[in-house]
Amino acid sequence: MRLKILKRATYQITGLMIIFLVLLAGGYFYYSQSREIRKEKKEELQAIANLKTREIVHWRKERFGDAYVLASSPLFCDAVDNWILSGDNSVLRKRIIDRLKSFIDAFSYENIIITSPSGNLLLSVNPELKEINEITRNFIIQSVIK
Repeated sequence: MRLKILKRATYQITGLMIIFLVLLAGGYFYYSQSREIRKEKKEELQAIANLKTREIVHWRKERFGDAYVLASSPLFCDAVDNWILSGDNSVLRKRIIDRLKSFIDAFSYENIIITSPSGNLLLSVNPELKEINEITRNFIIQSVIK
């Protein structure tokens, strides 16, 4: 009888140990898999962030390139200078707006503006824009300083 009880206890302990080992192995497997998935997802997000950063930098370079084309055109700069000095010559204003509209059409811009170095709006292709917001004004001032 005692031997029977001892055998049953041994089986129960062995069974509990097997259950414990299976649970322990399952927990470790779950933990290692979750770490691996997190690592993969982190790498994926990092790759996406790097790609987006490169796209934004490339986009920004293109926009600066477009602005440079306009700013380096002596004819365009002379037209803007003469328009500012004339006190709003409507013929010059129309020519400037027509030139800027060609950029809007070519590059799908929403609007192009010309401002003073202090950030005051001088001209907007979009006639509905009457003033620029403070954030844009501060950006313009910072750009002029650099």
